[in-house]
Amino acid sequence: MNDRQLEQELKALAGKVRLPQEVRESIEVEILKERDKEPVSTGRLITRRHLLWGGAASAGIAAALLGLAILGRPRQGNPGSATAGSDNPFVLRAYAEGVPQGDGSVLTTKFIGTLGSASAMDDGRWCASRDIDLTCEGDGIASIEYSLSGPHVSQAAGQNEEDQTAVGFDALYNGEVGENEAIPDGNGTASSYTVTYDGQADDERAFNRTLYVMFPADDELSEAAELSRQLYDATGFTRPPSWEEAVRQAESNVALSKLLERRSAEILASATLTMTAHLDEGGMQTHAYSIAPREDFDEVLGQWLDSQVEPMAAISCYRDDPDHADVYASALDDIQGIYSQPPDLFVLTEQG
Repeated sequence: MNDRQLEQELKALAGKVRLPQEVRESIEVEILKERDKEPVSTGRLITRRHLLWGGAASAGIAAALLGLAILGRPRQGNPGSATAGSDNPFVLRAYAEGVPQGDGSVLTTKFIGTLGSASAMDDGRWCASRDIDLTCEGDGIASIEYSLSGPHVSQAAGQNEEDQTAVGFDALYNGEVGENEAIPDGNGTASSYTVTYDGQADDERAFNRTLYVMFPADDELSEAAELSRQLYDATGFTRPPSWEEAVRQAESNVALSKLLERRSAEILASATLTMTAHLDEGGMQTHAYSIAPREDFDEVLGQWLDSQVEPMAAISCYRDDPDHADVYASALDDIQGIYSQPPDLFVLTEQG
């Protein structure tokens, strides 16, 4: 990732969370130090949706998601690693590079990430998003259309008042606009979008393409969010938490994350991803895939999230404690190592 891309991601992430400025800057500076980069200032993210951190808003969650979205997002593989035959002129690289599961599906690697953001909305629903790498490769392709279909896709704008569940693409603008300037065309949510084949990289630089889901909170999710809020309200930002308090806060974050990850994954599993390549010489080729969580989703995800508890607690507890500076630095190293190796959670199955 180059300097410009890193700066764009930091700016986007800073706009997604409610976090005291000094805490956010501390996190950003530490991440940049690890990358031997100079600190960059945070900017303003322009999005079509107004996202709120509800009861789960906290330094711990925000730090976790900031590091996760920067270090754990899907990463594009080596160009040219996927191949396409003459009768099949394009491929989704993530599918071509996936691990066959023996049942016609493949376990994808660095394709759909763990949650990059999760927000409680004004109407009581949650909105969760995941980065996705939709890079396609092939020859003789003019443009590629990406679309989603399924029971919740037609409700991508949230019109259905009974179900209130939606899944779609989200394009978070990576650049900046001046005061009172319009948001560029293409921003916002949609069930489909099209890019030129040669413009895939430019599109990715302009927008942070994600998959998002919206869903109403159930009792279990509401209770987990309320517990997290109460634990953070007990200490607020007036003083650092004790070690015991920090551990309980981190554990509550992890418990909430497990529920949000599972709910999001289940809704994604209701959608079919279709890619249509429009060819230079006319005609088109189409691939369609179902998305599903891997069989041991909860176990794999749980182990990864549980490993974050102690370093998250140490970051929260010792951030401003010079007597434990070494512990704090070690925890930052640990959490970045964890975020840099997110689990592969989804399988793709090509539809006939």
